[in-house]
Amino acid sequence: MSTISTLWTIVILLCIFTAMLMLSMYLFNQQQQEQHEHVVKLLTKHIEDILEQHNKPLLDIRDGLIQQLQTQREAIVNNPGLHFKQKQSALLKMYEQELLLSPQGEPEAFFKKINQQLHQFETRLSTLHPSLNERERMLCCLYLLEVHDTDIIDLSGYAPRSLPNIKHRLTKKMGLTSVSELSAELLKVLCSL
Repeated sequence: MSTISTLWTIVILLCIFTAMLMLSMYLFNQQQQEQHEHVVKLLTKHIEDILEQHNKPLLDIRDGLIQQLQTQREAIVNNPGLHFKQKQSALLKMYEQELLLSPQGEPEAFFKKINQQLHQFETRLSTLHPSLNERERMLCCLYLLEVHDTDIIDLSGYAPRSLPNIKHRLTKKMGLTSVSELSAELLKVLCSL
């Protein structure tokens, strides 16, 4: 009887030890994840600072485009005389006029405008990330210009709930580890020679 009792004690102690080991591994992984996110934020900030110093004119052009789009978007969204569908239609028309991009149109004119204004950004993006298809390059251009997600959904025809998954797949295809790295990578592409 004593051996069975000893064996049970050993089994229980092994279970407790295993549970404690698993808990410590879980806590270690959580800490590593938080450290990774912190490092990514620091690196992103550092890259943005370096790129801003060396590519100020190019970033000024991008910022001007962003400001222009955001100002026009706010004017449409905050117009009390328009109901939802009219606002949506006006936003799509604004993007078509400003970026030559429409939901039914082909993106060639849009890419041409982006390449003209942002020193061949789309061309460099397709060279640096050849696995990206046309729609993914279009999304990257829109993210670079900080276009609002709801507008991206309307312009691309994606379902609202699918956009986070699409962003995740996009980052994986670009060799990034998280969606938070996407903006830094796009800035890096914009400022690459």
